[in-house]
Amino acid sequence: MGGIFVSSARTLLLLAFASTSVVVVTVGSSLFVNYPVSDCVPFSSLFNKPPTLRDETCVDPYKLPGYLYTPPDNDNYQLTSYIPFYDSLYDASDPSFTTYPWPGKSSPDLSDPHVEPEFLKMAPHSWMTDLAEHAKLVDAAANGQDHDAPRLQHLDKYLAWMRNKRVLMIADSVDRYMMVYFCQELSLTATVKARHTTAWCTIPHLNFTIYHWHLAGYYNYRPNWWWQATMEQVTFEDRYEKMFKRTLGDVVGENGRAPDLVLYQSGLWDQVTFAQKYAHEPDGEFSSLNEQNKLMDRQLTWAELRFYMTRQKQFIRHVKGVFGNDTRIVYRSLIPHQQLDERDLMIMNMDRASRIVAHKEGAEVMDWARLVAGFSSQYKDHVHVDKGPMSWLYQNMLMSYVFRLAGGVEHLGVIEHHPMSYQSDLDPWLECHDVYVAKAVENR
Repeated sequence: MGGIFVSSARTLLLLAFASTSVVVVTVGSSLFVNYPVSDCVPFSSLFNKPPTLRDETCVDPYKLPGYLYTPPDNDNYQLTSYIPFYDSLYDASDPSFTTYPWPGKSSPDLSDPHVEPEFLKMAPHSWMTDLAEHAKLVDAAANGQDHDAPRLQHLDKYLAWMRNKRVLMIADSVDRYMMVYFCQELSLTATVKARHTTAWCTIPHLNFTIYHWHLAGYYNYRPNWWWQATMEQVTFEDRYEKMFKRTLGDVVGENGRAPDLVLYQSGLWDQVTFAQKYAHEPDGEFSSLNEQNKLMDRQLTWAELRFYMTRQKQFIRHVKGVFGNDTRIVYRSLIPHQQLDERDLMIMNMDRASRIVAHKEGAEVMDWARLVAGFSSQYKDHVHVDKGPMSWLYQNMLMSYVFRLAGGVEHLGVIEHHPMSYQSDLDPWLECHDVYVAKAVENR
């Protein structure tokens, strides 16, 4: 008899048993599964239904109203899950503590932080849980240590959809940290070149790489007052030609032309740039407004908004010019500062503008910011999110896009089609892409 600790009921999808002698012990919101190793069913029988895509399948669970479950003990942040509010929750039987009239002598106990398994299992699949387990097994096998060989073989096949994939982030240090933490979760080390340049994280046993190009905002020239004195190139056009272009051989995926996914965002650098401009260039037709405009706790001016939208449109078209018009592009929504205040008015302006640009340019939206807002204790400083529940959430959200572009379909927490189960003409990305692009303008 073997044992596996899994973070939620949904992970049972990874296991298939020919025997009924399986013992499942529930501990809080977690499960310990004992299973007969010799009775594991072949991988090919895990997914024996033909793939189908229904209208309701094209639903991004992370965009639905829901509850972000974070464990009471931050050391167990890997149990973090987003639980969408599906009909099953609304239609569930009333909890005993809602009885009226209340029969107890003391108030109902509402302190239990754990989520019932029937709701937890409907959370999006935690690919990071699988990847972390796989990395440990691979490391143990490589070092000649005792390990669960059948489980390793299973995960090798189960995660094969990640093989040879390339994800390119064109963003600031917020996403670079997320990439660094991704590597750390797998006991790997990311390579970070000089500040504000390029970085990457590779999973060698999957030949999977996340590459990061630092985007220094959407400004269209390098002013002499630029606050990063050592930064020679500022515009994305110049940074591409002088810095990023040389990395194309590492960034391009299996198609030989483009990364499998491009994720982008810019906001914090633009906010600083707009404020710095008025502080260093006091003259102008509207110089009477400089005292206000040189601050960051304000809205964008209308001209700044037009500038930001137009330059972002030019940026996306530049990316398409490099990689092709059919490049899979996702905009990552802008997170607020650690302490939400009037500094975030600019961020909100830019995020709303980015959503309409994404919508018009055929990019989807990874709405991480909507779920992060308010978790100030999970920041490492005033702008960067720390390693923990929010980074784990980010990584799972990102992996859900890679799973879909590889041919995977997940619905209501269930893997309905696994890319490696058999060959199919199904393309879940294209099937649902127009739906998600149309929804890019939602939630703001």
